[in-house]
Amino acid sequence: MTQDEFERLVEDSRAKHPFWFEGDREVPVTENELVVFELQAGCTLPAEYKYLAIRYGCGNFAFTNILSVRDGERSISNAQPYCPNSFLPVSDNGVGDYYGFLIEDGACKGGIYFADHEENFKVTVTEYGDLFEYVVEVGLKPTIPPVNE
Repeated sequence: MTQDEFERLVEDSRAKHPFWFEGDREVPVTENELVVFELQAGCTLPAEYKYLAIRYGCGNFAFTNILSVRDGERSISNAQPYCPNSFLPVSDNGVGDYYGFLIEDGACKGGIYFADHEENFKVTVTEYGDLFEYVVEVGLKPTIPPVNE
């Protein structure tokens, strides 16, 4: 998914459901903060993560949570000790599992992967091709239970 496509989907959702975007979110990060994090983590972040963090900030994003490069309760570094070294968590599902990137040769590989806490954070591939797809499918399309008639 391109950045422009993602932006259009987010803005459409924000126009229709502004309250989805009122959650706890930090101010956008700076490019310098991203560079410092990459140096500390020893890997390059994907462009879509950098875009989200700079454009919107991290934290609650509609119906998902984007972990931050900043230290704190909802930080990547807070989640990292639970996950394998080759996995960089960037979102959680609220029940102890993480979505993120595989790290290969000092860079985050394309695609979104899942680390399941019930399987000792075993990492498996998901259907999401990138972080934008994950945010659109999980964050912008809430599951609405059927109404009993």
